[in-house]
Amino acid sequence: MVEIGTGYFVELDREKAKGIFDRKKEHIAKQVETVEGILKEKRRTRAYISDAFQTKVQAQLANMNTQQS
Repeated sequence: MVEIGTGYFVELDREKAKGIFDRKKEHIAKQVETVEGILKEKRRTRAYISDAFQTKVQAQLANMNTQQS
C-alpha cells in the first residue's frame, strides 16, 4: 500500500512504488532548495536592515551627545 495523495492509498508492485517514492523525494528536494534560497535572501535582508538600524542609532546617539555638550 502506497499513499499517492492526501489520504489516497493504492496497492502497487515494488517497482512502481519505488518510482512514486523517488518522485516524491525529488519534489521534496526541490522544495527544500527553494526554501533555502528564500531563507538565505531573508537573512541577507535582515542583516542589511539590522546594519542600517545600528548605523542610525549610532548617529542619533552621537547627535544627542553633541547637543548636550
